[in-house]
Amino acid sequence: MLKCLALLAGLFAFAAPARAAETWVPAFNPAQKIYVDPLMKQRVPLNSDFEQKLEQTARDHGLGLDVYVVIAQRGEELANLPASSWAAALTDNRLLTAWRYAPGYQEKNVEIIVYLRDANSDAGSIFVHSGTDLLGYGITGSLLSSASGPVLPAARTYMRTDPQTGILTIQNNVVLQAVSNGSTTYFLGLSLGVWIIIIIIVLVLIVLIAAAGSGGGGGFFVGGGGGCSSCTGGSSGGGDGGGGDC
Repeated sequence: MLKCLALLAGLFAFAAPARAAETWVPAFNPAQKIYVDPLMKQRVPLNSDFEQKLEQTARDHGLGLDVYVVIAQRGEELANLPASSWAAALTDNRLLTAWRYAPGYQEKNVEIIVYLRDANSDAGSIFVHSGTDLLGYGITGSLLSSASGPVLPAARTYMRTDPQTGILTIQNNVVLQAVSNGSTTYFLGLSLGVWIIIIIIVLVLIVLIAAAGSGGGGGFFVGGGGGCSSCTGGSSGGGDGGGGDC
């Protein structure tokens, strides 16, 4: 019996570090905007007014965003990925899976800033998730991932030495970019001009298909098979995001 108990204790002791090595993901609470991994509380100290400053920028510009920040130490399940992908992988594969169907979560006006830091250095990764409102202002994944966009320049300047300032600067940049884009009409992350071009292309394809299908010796044929096919793509209705290493 004693040998069995010792064996079980050994198995639990072996399994615990494996679980602990996985990156921390908090449960969603609509009333809580800042989530900090216990392993990161000393490494990334935040002032008491951090949350207020984070939300004030959006309010000052009339954007009703629910801004959430998640700060965690990178776990071993992400160790084989490049640093630029840590935060994106955690957000897409685990965080949003856990949050999307939680009571009170609203994709429409959400913005999520995820910052992961290496366990043994100040190297890190950041990712910003845009809900449908921000996507409607043109805050797309390609913009957020751009080397000259609202995220990466600020992240690479501040995140290793002053993460709090880095996150506040990123948030300010995102809001100002959204306000600047407000003069252009966006839908699903694409400008009105792009949608007009897409609509024209679709209408032309419809006319060609109708002509090809009208039959008769004088029929209009497109391609060797007498028909045509097309493939179009675009942004999803929400959930765009981007970021990189910092």
